[in-house]
Amino acid sequence: MAVVIDDHLLLDLVAGEASQAEQEAVANEVVYTTGCWYYRLARAVLAGSGDGSLSGRLDALGREARDAALESIRRLPDEVSLLSLRTVAPVMATLRVRRALNMLNAEALAVALVTGAELRVAVGSSCCATAPTTSRSATKSWPEQARR
Repeated sequence: MAVVIDDHLLLDLVAGEASQAEQEAVANEVVYTTGCWYYRLARAVLAGSGDGSLSGRLDALGREARDAALESIRRLPDEVSLLSLRTVAPVMATLRVRRALNMLNAEALAVALVTGAELRVAVGSSCCATAPTTSRSATKSWPEQARR
């Protein structure tokens, strides 16, 4: 099975602070993140103030762990895959949900649909707060959606 992880879980992974379940996912499953989540993490830790939820967590690490995490953010580890917007954007454009999705949420849902992956987000993630809990179109595969 594949999983899509958000920016907070990606930080846990590159900082060596991933939960047992996330460590097992990396060892046994294909792990994806989205371009938006990767950008949000990189922006927060490379140009952040240190006061935000992502940059603050990075600043709290010891020097060696912080340096290793920064290097992994600058050059995403091979264990974490990214899909091109060439693949994902057409799926994002065809999502039909009750409430409009922002780009971050639409990309996450589209990557999960294209890859057949489970979508994992940190507790309290904005994706949880704004994404629909059910969607008929979200249960269909991308090729099936494209034929509509």
